[in-house]
Amino acid sequence: MSLARQKHAPRVLYVDDEESARALLTRELTRAGFSVTTANGGLAGLRECETQAFDLVISDLRMPQLDGIAFLNELRAQKSRIPFILVTGVPELDALRADVEAFDVLPKPWDPHQLVASCRRAVESGWSSADAVSVVVLEDNPADMDLIEFYLEDARHKYRVLPASTLAQALAHQKVSQAELVITDLKLPDAHGLVVVEKLRRHAPDAAVLIASGNDDEELAVQAIAMGAQDFFVKGHIGSLTLQRAMRFALERKRTERRLSH
Repeated sequence: MSLARQKHAPRVLYVDDEESARALLTRELTRAGFSVTTANGGLAGLRECETQAFDLVISDLRMPQLDGIAFLNELRAQKSRIPFILVTGVPELDALRADVEAFDVLPKPWDPHQLVASCRRAVESGWSSADAVSVVVLEDNPADMDLIEFYLEDARHKYRVLPASTLAQALAHQKVSQAELVITDLKLPDAHGLVVVEKLRRHAPDAAVLIASGNDDEELAVQAIAMGAQDFFVKGHIGSLTLQRAMRFALERKRTERRLSH
């Protein structure tokens, strides 16, 4: 998908401890149609990644406390597959390209045309990444389905959404894709209430389950979580970042649960 056809400006995080470098890159990429957030060092970059969704991360190599490679390794340890570009003033670029799990390694100071071209390639490749987590969204209301897909629009490099309108269809999707996460309503054409949770837990035990309910029922939420759901939220009371955070936490809790059970 070309940048011209995207619904939003690609979101870039640039991590560098030099203020002048952050200002220069922000100016170049903003002119090219990107939306840029900056962070002063690797630790600040990690905090940004915890609270926002980005299409691309660019980082300087040499920084105090957490350098570019350590920053990249920390993102990968968190299962993040977001495209990553490393920029550096060191001369051994070919060696770095062979040693680090980055989309590209660019010299610093950078050539503006080379920088923009690499960013565009990285963003487009990230959106078609085979490493995206498969997520079954089980919802029979088209408007609610559209809203969830809209909330995940800026995280397409992280999640591959598999829509389903019935529990049977969702289970079929999960079996084929081995989806790690199911987001489900509790009022479906072929199942209702806690029966949905029970059947998901029985037929897809390795998938994390998030409940998206139109009913703000605290007792129902407690029962669903007691049965194995990872979280419960009320439709209309959650936004894009909150949903993505809930998904990230649910996945990590489920992965931890699987590790402890083996």
